[in-house]
Amino acid sequence: MKLSSADQSAVGPNVLLVSSQCPTRAHAGGLRVLDIYRLLQTKGQFGRIDLFTIKNPKVDWSYEMLPDIFDTVYFAQSDDLSPAALATVGGQADLYDVIDFQFPQQAENIAAFQETGAFTLYTPMELLSRSYDMRPFLRKLTKNARKYRAVASKEIDICRMVDRVVCVSEPDANHLRHHHGLTSVTSLETCVSDIEFPSDLKLEVSPTQDVIFIAFFDSRTNQKALLWYLKEVHEKVRAQVPHYRLMVVGRGDLDSFRSFEDDSVLLIGEVDALADALAKAAVGIAPALGGAGIRGKLHQYAMANVPMVASPIAASSMSYQDGRDLLVAKSPKDFAAQVIKLLSDQELRRTMASNANTHCRAKYTWDTKAEQVVGLYQIQPI
Repeated sequence: MKLSSADQSAVGPNVLLVSSQCPTRAHAGGLRVLDIYRLLQTKGQFGRIDLFTIKNPKVDWSYEMLPDIFDTVYFAQSDDLSPAALATVGGQADLYDVIDFQFPQQAENIAAFQETGAFTLYTPMELLSRSYDMRPFLRKLTKNARKYRAVASKEIDICRMVDRVVCVSEPDANHLRHHHGLTSVTSLETCVSDIEFPSDLKLEVSPTQDVIFIAFFDSRTNQKALLWYLKEVHEKVRAQVPHYRLMVVGRGDLDSFRSFEDDSVLLIGEVDALADALAKAAVGIAPALGGAGIRGKLHQYAMANVPMVASPIAASSMSYQDGRDLLVAKSPKDFAAQVIKLLSDQELRRTMASNANTHCRAKYTWDTKAEQVVGLYQIQPI
């Protein structure tokens, strides 16, 4: 049974994470969840913290960190994340005071968990409704557009169901407030992970002429950004910087870009350690053209002392300052010019990398968010 008010005051609430994607290092959302729950275990006061999720070995990499973070891990026997499914693997839904839903969920499962009386939170990760509202062409009466609209509509329905929505950026939260009238919405910005980038990490600014683009390339948003850079920017930089190369790093299918591969385009794909790949890069790029949700690559570049060029969309939800911490460019011509500017001036690279690193450590490490994170889950009993 759930803790009484007296028990909660002594040991804190019991928390259950229900996640449709297993939180692992394999993807940015999973890494975010791991970082949040590590903070809850080390900085908060809770009864027990358990996980109910779906195992997908082809995607998840490794589960070795989970026992260190969660008291009990329940793997569903199918893609059903209902209280009944939890019971079949030994869990008990009415044990928890707080239930945290991460990634897309089924509304009927959330409703069933709410019958226990627990306080419910929901993090949609990439806010599909915002992407839909930002892209008018999706409203055309095509099969894909209707499907996208239906998914976005279900997302909003779930946001209305839960007690609190936790967005991954303030623009996402503002969209729910201003476009859909939701009031129980907050944002918790994604920070740089000390799992990937320990606080004592020290990398020197690279003397190479290599530019790196880190992303998850099964995302259509990242695929479009890479295609735009390759078609519109790459040759402009190559014409001015003889030894320049583009390194494309990250999980996902890169086969559609093989025609661009040559001695100036390295489709590296998945790597064991991002820090090792970043150590070879002189400049990092974030050429996002649209989308919503997590934008963590700027933090990764900053922590690794890689100066960066970003599109206005990529930089919009961050507090990095254009001209001090990074360079912002919109058009292909301007984007190429800013990349060339950094590649041509190592002292400027050092200055901007140092500025961004200092800013990132001050504002975008999880330790700086510890009080906010614990407060989201430290729900007081009524």
